[in-house]
Amino acid sequence: MAELKEIAIVGGTGAQGMPVVEALASSGRYRLRVLTRNLDSPRAKQLAELPNVTLVQGAQDNMADMHKLFKGAYGAWVNTDGFTLGEKDELFYGFRAYEIARSEGLLHYVWANIEYVLAAGKFDERYYCGHMASKGRVAKFILALGQDDMKSTIFTTAAYMDMLQGGMFVPTTDTKIPMIALCDVGIYNLWIFDNPTESAGLDVSVATDNVSFTDIARIFTEVTGTPAVHKTLTWEEYAPHAEPYPGASVNWPLGPDAPRDKSVMSWADNFRAWWRYWGDGVTPPRDETLLDRIHPKRLKSLAEWMKHVGYTGKRQNVLKMTEDWVTKGGALPPKARSPDAMSMQGGSVTPNTGQKSWSNRQEFSNALEESMTEVKAEIKAVLSKLDQARTAALQAEDEREHYKTSFNNLQKEYKVLKEESEQKNKQIEELKQALKHCEDRLFLDDRRSWREWYNRR
Repeated sequence: MAELKEIAIVGGTGAQGMPVVEALASSGRYRLRVLTRNLDSPRAKQLAELPNVTLVQGAQDNMADMHKLFKGAYGAWVNTDGFTLGEKDELFYGFRAYEIARSEGLLHYVWANIEYVLAAGKFDERYYCGHMASKGRVAKFILALGQDDMKSTIFTTAAYMDMLQGGMFVPTTDTKIPMIALCDVGIYNLWIFDNPTESAGLDVSVATDNVSFTDIARIFTEVTGTPAVHKTLTWEEYAPHAEPYPGASVNWPLGPDAPRDKSVMSWADNFRAWWRYWGDGVTPPRDETLLDRIHPKRLKSLAEWMKHVGYTGKRQNVLKMTEDWVTKGGALPPKARSPDAMSMQGGSVTPNTGQKSWSNRQEFSNALEESMTEVKAEIKAVLSKLDQARTAALQAEDEREHYKTSFNNLQKEYKVLKEESEQKNKQIEELKQALKHCEDRLFLDDRRSWREWYNRR
């Protein structure tokens, strides 16, 4: 039996990485090492149950971990987390991952990519979207270095169809957008590794269907029988409700205290450019003939995907960063971000199921206000506890000062008493000397008196 080729995986627990690992592992032709920060996360444990999968604890931004992951491997599939790293760091670690792979002697390297929208838009700054630019630049860098020593393939995805389950606002004109079904990405990548000679140097750019959001609502109704509508929001309507937290940066999963400098775009600027790009229809077409040849049984329409996954519009976490954010309690506002029915968070597809949804703008605003009232109450409670703690600390400080003063006074009293004691001891010694002197005199006087008496006798 031929020895299995070993593939190192970066980003294996993500929305795209999971089906890639599953497809490669189930093929029986590859052994996988999956990098993960947390060996005990639900997604990591799920992957560990697959055949020929080993988890390797480490981080994408740790060079020693990357050397350890790549050492001795045949190939690598790398999908860096741009939202966590940020544009500048993703460039650096994207370049370094490729360089380390070459230094460790890998033979095939696959870079999971998204469209370099700034380049596709002829470098019109209106399309400058940081989280897409960084991956796109790394892809250009990899292909420019050629296929000597290590073959390389770029795998470029579009917006995930599965994100319809995760909810998203859509402030855009009703232009058709390429979307990819995540259930197919594993097969594409299996073909890439199975056919290194043919896939080397390719940018395999995939999509399942090109749909507008009016199409999404119509197709949803056709597939499920549930009425749905698409409502376009202006950016001004959209941003206050979609922004993860006020003033968020594009690397928002790191939280409000994430490192920021002039290279870090705001969340608002990043996604304003993102939606402008899709809305203007700038995206280049996919090679459908190539995709059919790679994956003849692929899903080819949104309707097929909805039937395949049994889509009902019920919200689920799809992106790992969103899942992690919600797990940490970061979903804000909670009620606005957890509709029971499919609403794409108030800005797009909204089925009329009779369940709670935000198809009505006023209802959404009311729910948001209610949620913010609850948050304000929680903040007020926390501030009250802080005031109590501050008061207790001040009291403790006062007591400390009191005890310190008392201690200093006792030290002074002790010093005085010690001096008095030393003085008394000195006086006692003087009295002892005087007493001895008196005793000596008395003894002499007694002897003299006795002698005089004896002589008189």
